[in-house]
Amino acid sequence: MALARIIAVASVASAAWGPYLWARLTVGYARRNWLTVLGTVVESSLEEFRSARGWQQWRPLIRYRYSVGGNWFTGTRYRVTGDPVRAPRGWAQVVVDSHMSGKRVTVFYDPARPARSALLLEQAPWYLEWAIWWTVFAPIIACYWAWPSNRSR
Repeated sequence: MALARIIAVASVASAAWGPYLWARLTVGYARRNWLTVLGTVVESSLEEFRSARGWQQWRPLIRYRYSVGGNWFTGTRYRVTGDPVRAPRGWAQVVVDSHMSGKRVTVFYDPARPARSALLLEQAPWYLEWAIWWTVFAPIIACYWAWPSNRSR
């Protein structure tokens, strides 16, 4: 029984690296294959919301337009991985302030699907933080569950 718990928690820790590795591969692919074009920010605002745990957070909402081969596209993706940006107000406000409406920006786009675009070719830092957290704490949790004790069951 204890071995099964250890294996289950170790599997969770191993699986935690999946999203991090996916994000790294996505960023690497985009850096090698995506092209750039100048675009214009058409809307920039700050959205307040509550996380699943009730924490007050903000995310920048940035909409930009760009043209590829004579066709116009509108993008909203900030990072190439497409993950939502959630942050304390200060950081999100800096992103909004640096992408004010009317500002010219470099837009990265997929030449195979020009409607797929982003303003940054990077992944969110929480991918690595999440993977490290589970790698460190999953074995601790497994040991706690598996460690023999004198508790009555």
